Amino acid sequence: VTLLHGFYDFLWLLAIALGSPWWVGRSLFDAGFRAMVLERWMLRFPELSDCGGRQRLLIHGVSVGEVKCAQSLVRALEERHPELEVLISSTTSTGLEVARKLFPQRTVVRFPLDLSFTSAAFLARIAPRGVVLVELEIWPNFLRACNRARIPVAVVNGRITPKSFGRY
Repeated sequence: VTLLHGFYDFLWLLAIALGSPWWVGRSLFDAGFRAMVLERWMLRFPELSDCGGRQRLLIHGVSVGEVKCAQSLVRALEERHPELEVLISSTTSTGLEVARKLFPQRTVVRFPLDLSFTSAAFLARIAPRGVVLVELEIWPNFLRACNRARIPVAVVNGRITPKSFGRY
């Protein structure tokens, strides 16, 4: 298993190295893209409020649809567990924009690249008590980092068909 995760990291780094001229070039001319790159690499991260001893829960929706889907869950958590500090994460810029509009009182952060060190840094930074993935957002290094940090992960509104089960 460790060898597979190492190979997975290697493939990520190879893809990044091959795509780096495009990433750098686009980052020079597009401030929004540059911000996304810095955030996904965990080189820029918003200040988190001191949660005053409250436990944090991370809810992740990859893009707009998943973020919108999380509304009822966030509302229910606010009502039933006001002691929790709920953080919202998304991968896409449009997902972040929608999350900030839907949850103005919540901290919204960008989900990192799925490299072992960025996933571990992300979890160390936000220190969640638990993670909720909306839909079936499976990122191997992130899940492994959660497992190593003993952070429980739940999937809501996800589905695995008999056909897709074999791939997981």
